[in-house]
Amino acid sequence: MKVSEIMVRDVATAVSGETLDHAASTMKRRDVGILPVVENGRIVGVVTDRDIVLRAVSAALRPHMTTVREVMTRSAVCCHEDEDVTDVSLLMEKNHIRRVFVLDGNEKPVGVVSLDDLAVNSRTERVSGHILAKVCAAG
Repeated sequence: MKVSEIMVRDVATAVSGETLDHAASTMKRRDVGILPVVENGRIVGVVTDRDIVLRAVSAALRPHMTTVREVMTRSAVCCHEDEDVTDVSLLMEKNHIRRVFVLDGNEKPVGVVSLDDLAVNSRTERVSGHILAKVCAAG
């Protein structure tokens, strides 16, 4: 099974130069805790609700004046839409993450695949249970 068959295509993004309050509003509106950060249409990192709290709020930075670029994690684990879900599950396990952003052939973000997507669409519960155990063991 290919990633394109199970991924969520409607993925919200944050632009690196936008303010944290804007990114947080997007997270609230979309009911997500992580956004890929883009510059010129390419993913350059991720920002999470945790990044906003631990790197900005706890440092008394002003969300309406602080940019996403200032607090984002400067790497993002990505895969391509034509990859096999087994390979992506191994990628999640290796990196101890629950979500992988999906790129098209031009390296543009086109979706996200989550541990939940793998669990729901996995042919066996053993696979999703194994991945979940590995991801949770790290965090």
